[in-house]
This record gives sequence, structure tokens and C-alpha cells, in this order.
Amino acid sequence: MCRQKANLLKSHLIPRAIYKRIRRSNGADNRIVLVSGGVAAFTDKQVQDYLLCGACEDRLGRVENWVVSNCLQEDGSFPFRDAVFAVPRHPETDDVALGAYLKGAELETLAYFAASMLWRAAVHRWGQFGSDVTVDLGPYEEKFRQYLLGKTGFPPETVLGIFVAGKANYQDQFATAPVPLDVKGYHQYTFAIPGIKFSILVGKTLPGNVRAGCSLRSIEGYIYIDDHLDRHELKFLMGRAQISGKLLEQAKLYKKTHGLSGNEASLN
Repeated sequence: MCRQKANLLKSHLIPRAIYKRIRRSNGADNRIVLVSGGVAAFTDKQVQDYLLCGACEDRLGRVENWVVSNCLQEDGSFPFRDAVFAVPRHPETDDVALGAYLKGAELETLAYFAASMLWRAAVHRWGQFGSDVTVDLGPYEEKFRQYLLGKTGFPPETVLGIFVAGKANYQDQFATAPVPLDVKGYHQYTFAIPGIKFSILVGKTLPGNVRAGCSLRSIEGYIYIDDHLDRHELKFLMGRAQISGKLLEQAKLYKKTHGLSGNEASLN
């Protein structure tokens, strides 16, 4: 990241502590979800490779430590959700909290973490189950790097959406690597850690209403609240992938647990 000559350390795409958090949680089922080469799979194999020097690892690690300590915990506590519930809601919709009332720099910290996850997925091909986990940020990759080094502000022409599981429980104890969505005119990426989902949109043609709803740049600091994250996130990942045998087994369990109809849980 700093482009200085130094010994590289083994870096994680998804923070190592997230794996531990999920495995220790009651009802967890190794729900790290990776989409690679058109294949989606649940895995507990840590995605790691030699990428960053010690100084850059420390820079990103300080933010990761805060995020891991404030996302959904293995005992069911959820510090960031509690902080969000303590601030005012949008006057016209109860499922949008006004993050501008949060104390400290929670939104800025989460934005930095989200940018670091996306940049790591873009700057390196992370080998996993015979394919690569990666995304394409194009010319925006360098702008994210400059931001992570503290040389610029949050990348321009970028919108961040932060979604919190308001009724978080074991269903939300999962994580995903960054995945591109199929949209026209701009780029959109989504990924999750226990209890929190991030959506990052990048491009010069982002609609005005999308820009206005940015969790970081809007005056109100919108934070979006869903009951759970997995009903939408896992369904999307399953639906866009070729279904491996293990994933299909997990999908059937997911369908049974959530009482979904055949059409709603379709993986075709």
C-alpha cells in the first residue's frame, strides 16, 4: 500500500478475528461466503496472502480492531447497533437512523474499514478453491489507496451505504468477501461482516438520490436498519453463483430455517 521496500506479512482479506467470532458463536456454521469464478461457497478457510508490510498492516489493523469489537459479538451483544438505536431516526422513516448524532468517529471508522476491504479485494488476486477472489476498481483503485494512506479524503464519486441488522442473532453471524453487482452506468460492490453490511457505489454517473443517501457524505449520516442481513445477502450470493454441493446443502437448510417458499428461495 505504501509502496516502500519492506518485508511483506501475510494479510487477510476478511479480518482474521471475524473467522474466530463466527466459529465461537452459538449456532454458527462456518458462514464465510466467497464468490469466485462464478462459484459461491461457504468456507472457514482463511483467505490470506503476502500483501502488506508491517506498517500498513498496523494502519489497517487499528481500524479493524475497533470494527471487530463493535460488530455483532459471539455472545449476541452488538455495540454498534446499540449506538445506532440510541440516536434519532429519520422523521419520515423509522428504519433509517441519523448517524450524524453518533458520538466520536464511528461513521468515518466504518468508511475507512469498508474502503480497505474493497481496496484489498481489488489490488490482489486472492487464490481460493481453484479460482481467484478479486474485484476491478479500475482507475478508482489508486484513489482508494491514497485515502487509506491518509493523503486524501474519502474517494470522490463514491457512495457508501451502511446497513445494520436491528434484530441481529445467529442468522447474522456470517461474512462475505466483496462482490460486484450487475448494474449499468457505475460500479457497485457489497460485502458483510457479522451484523453489518456495506454497499459501495463508484462512478461519475451515480444518480442524485443515491448520492443523497450516502452514509458518510449526507448531512444526516444515514444508517439503514433491516431486521436481518442474511435474508437478502445470502440469497443474492446463492442466486448469482453456480451451486456447489456443499452450498446447495446449506441453501436447503437456510430455506427450511427461514420458512421460505420455493419461489422465494429459488437458486436458479
